[in-house]
This record gives sequence, structure tokens and C-alpha cells, in this order.
Amino acid sequence: MLKTFLKLPYINDVKILEWCFNQSMQYSDDTTKIKHARSVIDHIDFNCDQSKIAETLFFNLNKEPYKNSPELQELIWEKLVVYVNDFNLSNQEKSRLILRLFDDVKLS
Repeated sequence: MLKTFLKLPYINDVKILEWCFNQSMQYSDDTTKIKHARSVIDHIDFNCDQSKIAETLFFNLNKEPYKNSPELQELIWEKLVVYVNDFNLSNQEKSRLILRLFDDVKLS
């Protein structure tokens, strides 16, 4: 559903994307949700001004069960580091997003 959505003229309508994402995952088990989320993130084309879409997905993925998947969090981190400046966020919001990803990091 999301792959089709990304090709539609509504690509910049984040509310519609969020609704589609939540509705399409409503009846899936945790494993399916995580697999689907990884696929969606892998298919985001940051060269096509999809930063708001990526931003919406990142914020949704801070919810259960996504935040408990180390593989998914690693994928988010990789995308975030490369593209964080493309997101339509204030510096404070960027800092909060990065700090959230560092919550579980233990410094030695």
C-alpha cells in the first residue's frame, strides 16, 4: 500500500501517509510490522524530496513494537545520520531525534 502511495500525487501529504501506514499494519503481528517497516525505509528515495515522509516514519517507529527491534533501529540510525539535514526539522528537533536514538547507548 505504501509503495503505491509513494507514486501518487499525494506524496507530500504526511497525514495520509501516516494513516495508510497505521491502517495497513493494524492487524499484522509484530514480526510482519517490523519487516514491512524495514522495507518501507529501504524504499524511501531521499533524492525525491521525501524528507517529510521519512520524518513521519521515523517518529512512528518510536512506538511499539518497532523500538524494540535492534535491526530496525540500526537501519533508522543509518538513514538518519546521512539524511538528517534534509529533514524539515528545527535544530532542536534534530537534536531530540538524535538523542532519542542514543537513549540505549552505553558509553565506556
